Amino acid sequence: YVRLGQLGDAVADYTRAVQLSPQSPAPLAGRGQVYLAMTRPHAAARDFTRAVTADSRFVQGYLDRAAAKIMIANYQEAIEDVSRAAAFDVNNPQIYVLRGEAYLALRDLPAALKDFTQALTLDPKHVGAYLGRGLTQARLNANEQAFGDLNRAIELDPRSARAFAYRAFVYKQVGQVGVGQKDIETALKLD
Repeated sequence: YVRLGQLGDAVADYTRAVQLSPQSPAPLAGRGQVYLAMTRPHAAARDFTRAVTADSRFVQGYLDRAAAKIMIANYQEAIEDVSRAAAFDVNNPQIYVLRGEAYLALRDLPAALKDFTQALTLDPKHVGAYLGRGLTQARLNANEQAFGDLNRAIELDPRSARAFAYRAFVYKQVGQVGVGQKDIETALKLD
């Protein structure tokens, strides 16, 4: 149902699975994922909370709940969830990208930069880490480093609208508005 875009039917099936196995984190996490896709982060966070309560070592449950918390701008709680996940899986680059995004939203740029860099240490081809670090560098006015990271993100994923949009932001900062406008047009064509 999820793959077919029939999210209401997917929620109904996951709800039935939760009724059949209320202590299992899997159906709760699945329903939470569907709620995230439906842009219902509060409902998703409730399901992810139940999932991590059922299994306190459920790394993906903490990450998914953090994603829901970021959607509702509850960045501090998102950081706490991602940090819990990191305690069980220190080599997962997505943990550091997600926490970096929360730090970036809180304007804690040194902490964001550290997490995005750690993600790239673990996975040198992680586009999300290059995007986050590039935007962080731009906000720190380290424009050359920002261009380097964003160019690498585009090289790895030439269809990333975010990469072109972030690079346009850097071009604007350095006074090259015309070049930035072309990146904005490319980003809009992609998404």
